[in-house]
This record gives sequence, C-alpha cells and structure tokens, in this order.
Amino acid sequence: MTFTPKTVLCVLLIPIAAAVTGCEKLGTAKTAPDMPAIPAEMGELVAVTPSDSPYQSVLWFKQADQSIVAVRVNIARKTIYAGTVRFPRS
Repeated sequence: MTFTPKTVLCVLLIPIAAAVTGCEKLGTAKTAPDMPAIPAEMGELVAVTPSDSPYQSVLWFKQADQSIVAVRVNIARKTIYAGTVRFPRS
C-alpha cells in the first residue's frame, strides 16, 4: 500500500488539530481585579523598578512593621494590579 503526500499530511494534521483544540490558552487564569488606586496602607514608596514586560514597573513600599510590599503597575494601560507580594522582615 502506498501513501500519497496528501494522505500523509491529512493523517498528521488530525492529531495536531485535536491537540490544539484541547489546549487552554496560557494567561487566561483568573486574577484578582485591578485596584482603582494604591491605598495609603501600602506604606511609604521606597523604590520603582522596571518589570520584564514592556511598560510595566514594580512599586516597592515599606510598611509600618518594616515589611516590604511589591505592587505591579502597567503604565500604558494605567492599571494597578491587585495581586501584591508581601515580604516580611525579621
């Protein structure tokens, strides 16, 4: 039995199509809603560092208990992300 290139192509495309259809797009995980403003409870702004993504920065705040809080912002979209990271200090 001989296979034509068209038959081989169809046989290869069927599993690829099934695999792509079953995949979930990365980055579609539910995230916390954006903040309308940075609350004063975040503390004193001590630094701003660039993020690995374009137009994004990380704002670093020092709280009253000396812990550090990181808040990610997107300058182009004017978005303050609600997901913060807190680093306790001893």
